[in-house]
Amino acid sequence: MSRRGKKRVNRGDEGRRAGRGEAGRPSGRAGTPGPGLARVEWGVAILLSVIVILLHIGFFTHAGPLWRDEVTSVDFAAMPSMSAIQEALPYDSFPLLSTMLLRGWIAVAGSGDQAVRAWGLVVGIALLGALWVTSRLLGCRTPMIALALFGLNALAIRATGSIRPYGVGMVFIVLALGLLWRAIAAPTRWRFVAAAGAAILSVQCMYPNAFLLFAMCLAGGVVALLAGKRGTAGAVVLVGVAAAASLLPYWPSIQVARGWSALNDSATTLSQLVRMLFEALESGNAVVRAYWIAMVVLSCAIAVSMMRSRTQYPQSPQSQRARADVALFSAIFIVTSVAVFLAALHATHLPTQPWYYIPLMAAIAPALDASVCAITRRTVQRIARVALAILIAMAALGGWRLVLERRTNVDLVASTLEKQAIPGDLILIDPWYLGVTFQRYYHGKTEWTTLPAIEDLRIHRYDLLKRKMASSDPIGPLLEKATRALQSGHRVWLVGGLPQPGANGSPPALPPAPRSIHGWQSRPYLESWGDQAANVLASHAERSERVLAAAPGVSPYENVPIYAISGWR
Repeated sequence: MSRRGKKRVNRGDEGRRAGRGEAGRPSGRAGTPGPGLARVEWGVAILLSVIVILLHIGFFTHAGPLWRDEVTSVDFAAMPSMSAIQEALPYDSFPLLSTMLLRGWIAVAGSGDQAVRAWGLVVGIALLGALWVTSRLLGCRTPMIALALFGLNALAIRATGSIRPYGVGMVFIVLALGLLWRAIAAPTRWRFVAAAGAAILSVQCMYPNAFLLFAMCLAGGVVALLAGKRGTAGAVVLVGVAAAASLLPYWPSIQVARGWSALNDSATTLSQLVRMLFEALESGNAVVRAYWIAMVVLSCAIAVSMMRSRTQYPQSPQSQRARADVALFSAIFIVTSVAVFLAALHATHLPTQPWYYIPLMAAIAPALDASVCAITRRTVQRIARVALAILIAMAALGGWRLVLERRTNVDLVASTLEKQAIPGDLILIDPWYLGVTFQRYYHGKTEWTTLPAIEDLRIHRYDLLKRKMASSDPIGPLLEKATRALQSGHRVWLVGGLPQPGANGSPPALPPAPRSIHGWQSRPYLESWGDQAANVLASHAERSERVLAAAPGVSPYENVPIYAISGWR
């Protein structure tokens, strides 16, 4: 054999030995982990994945009818034409991609409750697959930590399986993370094209994904520049620019929507946002929140340690430099995404809910896993990672009952009223947004209205609420209807419940907005209208009977009673 041929053979042997070393033989004092440890890792990851699927199935079978946010998604997607969807776009809080996907699903499977809940189940399983793919792209054999932290989170299960754009948006933002890192680590044109495609799809589902994508591109650009790859850093910037440019067609709708955003204006502090984030992290168990925080700290420590080691030993093996790069990328992304996401929410001046933070958690989870994988090369480290995943999973499963909550009881409310309310009665719904769910499930003949009366309740029409706030007497006609129903011997059915009437009679009505001290804030007006209605009914009605109580095992966000008010005095 020639000398050149021997060199080729020797180089091939060295490459195979290096490959075996990276996959299973760590450098240093520890020996080669046996194949049994790899099987344990796969077994734990597969078991966690099966549990995640079972939880998604549990949500699918127990969530029941759609609550108001889900009804909005379905009604929006099922509008008669694309032009109707375009006209209603300013009234929705999301871009069109997830709506179009849901519209296609409805065209095939129908718009019934179980049919659309099946879409949520499909999305949940797709997100599980995205976690696996991204973890592998980030250098993890199995996504054990990501599955334990995020996959088993009860709130994440509900947010993913709900008929909202969050689930589809999380699928694409998680894939964008893995594809972008793969393009940075081994740059090719088509890898960047794939990363840009996932990035564009992610922001086309959810506007907040743009902030997560900014953090990804910042982290990727920093790592590329530190490695002296200016071309790669430029390509990372182009990925972000392409995603941002894809949102430009929505700018007119965003500007129109700003006309009534002040209705929900809230002086939310940064500490309140952090508390809401902590609630999302907990999954029904405060220990899980501690695991999240500890993992973030550990990720930063790993990045600092590995970069320091890389600086001290510039001739370290390529595999070690690659692990240091992914650790740095993950740490920068984690810290930046949390900071940018919270800053963006704070800038909106809008109240938030725990599920708003689920996309942030979905993107961070595989990055945390990648940080741990970057240092788990020795047998003892890999065993520790398995043990950590099991401990986190055991704590996260403490919130499994939240997955089995019914999302609403308004369908039961509607069914009860169909049986007991008669023509001549009046059904009064307060607050008004409960009417979004009620209009889907009520098919009786008794007249019903919200307080105040909103003409279109297929989706949340804050523009119509704004008009009511600007009018001089928006609930006067409703109170007259209620009075006539009671005087004629009929009943007023109250869905949701009014506040307790004040001792000093009916409070004065607020002047039309924005001439009151509250400007365009809607909450004081809703409270004022409720107070006025409560005092009128309490002053003249003889009896008030609770017909249906808030049901156990139902989400507190839409679990309302029915009161039958009758008699006149």
